[in-house]
Amino acid sequence: MKHKIVLPLLFILMVIFQFAVPLKMVRDCEHTLTHGNVYKFKTKPIDPTDPFRGKYVALSFEADNISVNNEVKFESDEPLFVTIVTDEEGYAKISQVWREEPTQSNLDYFKVNVNYYGTSKDPNKLVLKFPFDRFYMSEHKAKRAENTYRNASRANKSDTYGVVRVEKGMAVIENVMINGVPITDLVK
Repeated sequence: MKHKIVLPLLFILMVIFQFAVPLKMVRDCEHTLTHGNVYKFKTKPIDPTDPFRGKYVALSFEADNISVNNEVKFESDEPLFVTIVTDEEGYAKISQVWREEPTQSNLDYFKVNVNYYGTSKDPNKLVLKFPFDRFYMSEHKAKRAENTYRNASRANKSDTYGVVRVEKGMAVIENVMINGVPITDLVK
């Protein structure tokens, strides 16, 4: 008799959980997009080689690599937190790297992963994976947008950057700008 009650109850809980998790993820991103502080992350050229890239524009950022004290070692894919500030030109840059989530309420920060640490030319170089390295678009516009972005970011006279909203450890890309114009407007 208990199985007749427990199994349907477990099934209902499983269904609720399967809907609740994605809904919470979407709500968190939407909340960050509407309430997060705005930062401009200067982009740098990227040479995509993946034929299955699909419906997004691949982005690379100037701020994703910094020089750190060589006494501290980092592992590939290690999760970290970075605090950010705006430089004199109005672009975001990393101000500090943290192994634990910052507790100060006045800091804008988000979670990253280590891409790699140290090179033969610079043993103190820390290269990070930002959580917003893809800008998703309509599949009909994504290829044109990626070509437009790649050409603009390779031309040194173009100002390309990602508009990113940051709030409470979360960072969400809002748009990609080329010379102050949203990429979505350039590929209409």
